[in-house]
Amino acid sequence: MARGRKRLRRSSGPVEDPESNEEDEEGQSTAPSTQTPAEAETTDQERLEHALDLARKKGSSAYASYNPPELSEQRDKFRRRMIAWQCKICLKYMNRPAYDTSCGNLLAHADRCLVKQKKKA
Repeated sequence: MARGRKRLRRSSGPVEDPESNEEDEEGQSTAPSTQTPAEAETTDQERLEHALDLARKKGSSAYASYNPPELSEQRDKFRRRMIAWQCKICLKYMNRPAYDTSCGNLLAHADRCLVKQKKKA
């Protein structure tokens, strides 16, 4: 049986010479800068007030399973204080970044607590 030809590897892109400084200018970077969310200018207290509004308005059934939020000592990746939601069932705190508008993890935690509570009963 005859062997076929081997495929040649494709290059993943042009290889740049690390010694080459032709395109580099001092003070300019080609790497994208890390962008913080639009709420970066808000204070911890303003973010807490926003979370309290969410809890009061109860736009989701997730907030019914938690006590009013507090400021946590834990920091997010932008070095801002996170919002702590205390579960009414297990009394554990769930820390969420203030810019995270999804309540999916709060719902999932509350559902797990309800299942555990039903198993105990």
